[in-house]
Amino acid sequence: MEIRFIVFAVMVAVTGVTAYIYASVVEWQSQTGELIVLTSPFLPRLWIFLIISFLIAGTGLLLKRKGGVVISLLGLLGVLLGHLVWFFYTTSTIKFLEKEPQYIRHPELLPQHTWGLGGAEWWNIAILLGSIVLLVWEVSILAQKRKENPSEPAA
Repeated sequence: MEIRFIVFAVMVAVTGVTAYIYASVVEWQSQTGELIVLTSPFLPRLWIFLIISFLIAGTGLLLKRKGGVVISLLGLLGVLLGHLVWFFYTTSTIKFLEKEPQYIRHPELLPQHTWGLGGAEWWNIAILLGSIVLLVWEVSILAQKRKENPSEPAA
């Protein structure tokens, strides 16, 4: 594997793990007795799933083999799945809230939902985009290796 691929992949994995650990710590240290982003523990639990997915992706890359790329690919698919679940959760929550009288009168009070991800900040989107780029890159590496050795199994 190319060194620039490994450097980029490690940057995405480390950034993802660090950012979501930080977000989780901030959320859990909230002294107000309520969650910061929404009134549900959904996001902190999702962030734990994303941390595990990034750890799987990073661990796969440390193996430096085609099997490691497959493991990393599974971790990145977990990251994408987590963001899809986040999107659908936010969408259903916003649809529910839009029917509430308070939010009908004051729609500006609806939770922030950048790109359909409730409570998302710019760095959440940057990590998601980096993960997508990494996922496409890993698929292309696997396809290239498959083309070089067509008789060898994919993993």
